[in-house]
Amino acid sequence: MISGSTDKTARRWDQQEGKEIEEVRDVCEQRAYAVVVSKDGRWVITAGGHFNQTDRMVTCINSSTDSTLLASGSWDGTA
Repeated sequence: MISGSTDKTARRWDQQEGKEIEEVRDVCEQRAYAVVVSKDGRWVITAGGHFNQTDRMVTCINSSTDSTLLASGSWDGTA
């Protein structure tokens, strides 16, 4: 499992052990609100934004089945 955080990190977790396997810092300029692993498993994609600009924060992302395209959603309703 991969998680994103307000401290600009993404973490990889061992779900059976309940322990962190790896931490990557500064994955976003602000906060990592959305994380997705590409369908082919090659990429971990993070997205986020600044709390003071909530209308521009990316809150969800996904990759296409062939992992060549990304789609995102934001609090302002744009994609």
